[in-house]
Amino acid sequence: MRFYTRLPMLEELAVEEWRRQFETNFFGLVAVTKAVLPAMRERRNGKIVNISSISGRIGFPSMGPYVASKFAVEGFSESLRLEMLPDTAPAPDEVIQQIVQVAKSPSPKLRYPVGKGVKLGIVISNKNTP
Repeated sequence: MRFYTRLPMLEELAVEEWRRQFETNFFGLVAVTKAVLPAMRERRNGKIVNISSISGRIGFPSMGPYVASKFAVEGFSESLRLEMLPDTAPAPDEVIQQIVQVAKSPSPKLRYPVGKGVKLGIVISNKNTP
């Protein structure tokens, strides 16, 4: 005969249980990433693959420590990706082409993002603005 017990609620979990979950899922990942980044930067090559979970995007009851640690992994990974993008300065001809198009336009827009990763940065920035 099996007996099922309910999962503990947030206030029933000791802070130490939260810390253990973060040590494993988040701080372990940060430590490994910090260990490999210098060599990757020196070689100017490499990939980091972080494993998260749907719990890093959606909260679930009675899973607070795990969910919070996976949300932290998601935020860390997004920040790391943006930090590691190659230089975002566009090639001069890309800027020149954009200027020519703007000069020819009968009704130009206010801004024209140019360069690798710039549009993504704007989208992410706008996503985080209320």
